[in-house]
Amino acid sequence: AGHDKNNNNNDINNNEYLMEEFMKNKNEQIMKDYFFNETNLNEVRGLRNNPYIWRYCDECNIPKPPRAHHCSICQKCILNMDHHCPWVASCVGLCNYRYFVLFMFWVCIGCLYYLINAFPYAGLNFFFIKSTYSRGSFRGDPDLRKSQSRIMLGCIFSLAVTFAVGCLLFFHIFLCLKGLSTIEMFSNTKLTSYFKKKGLSWRAPSQNGMKKNWQYVFRTYGKFWFFTWCLPMLPMRKELLKEIMGQSSTAN
Repeated sequence: AGHDKNNNNNDINNNEYLMEEFMKNKNEQIMKDYFFNETNLNEVRGLRNNPYIWRYCDECNIPKPPRAHHCSICQKCILNMDHHCPWVASCVGLCNYRYFVLFMFWVCIGCLYYLINAFPYAGLNFFFIKSTYSRGSFRGDPDLRKSQSRIMLGCIFSLAVTFAVGCLLFFHIFLCLKGLSTIEMFSNTKLTSYFKKKGLSWRAPSQNGMKKNWQYVFRTYGKFWFFTWCLPMLPMRKELLKEIMGQSSTAN
C-alpha cells in the first residue's frame, strides 16, 4: 500500500511538473507573439493580471487557460468568461456565449413580430404611427374592447423588452465583431494605453478581424456563414477544448 501511495505521489508531482513546463512554454510564446516580449506587465495601472496567458487560479488551485476567469458566484473557473448572468442563472462563456447572443436576437425578433402584427389592433397612436383600429372602434362590444386592452398592454411590454434587450444585444454584437468579452474590453483598454505610451500599437490575441471573430463565436464557416450563424447548432465542446489547448486547426 505504501509503495502504491509513493507511486501516486510521484505521478502527481510529475504531472504538475509537466503542466508547469507546458504553461511556461505557452506563456513565453504568447508574450513573444502578442506582447512584444514585455516581461513585466505589473506596471499596467488597474490591471490585476494578464488575461491572455496561462495562470494558476488562487481559488480553484488549478491551471487557468488564457481568457478564463474565476466566477465568485459559481465558485469555479469559466473558459472565455464574459459575465455571470442572473437571468439564466449561469455564467456566460466559451460553450454558451453563442446561445446567449442568439437568445437575445430571437427575443427581439419575436417581440418585433408581435408588434408588427398586433399594433394595428392596439388602439395606440405612437408619434406618426397610428393603429388601424382606434380605442373607439370597439366601443359597442365589451369583449373586443377588453381584448384590445390586452393587445395594447402586450405591445407596450414588447416595445419595452425590445428596447432593453436590443441595447444589450447590440453591445454584444459589437463585442463579437471585436473579438472581446465584457471583462476583456476593460482590461484591453489599459493594455492598449500602456503600449501606446511606449510607441507600440497593440492588438489583443483574440482580435482577428470582424469576419473571423464572428465565425469564432457562432461557429459558422463556409460559403453561407452570414446566413447560418443564427441557426440551431449542437455544442462543440470537444473542439472548443482542443482550441484552448492549441490542438485545433481553428485555434489561431
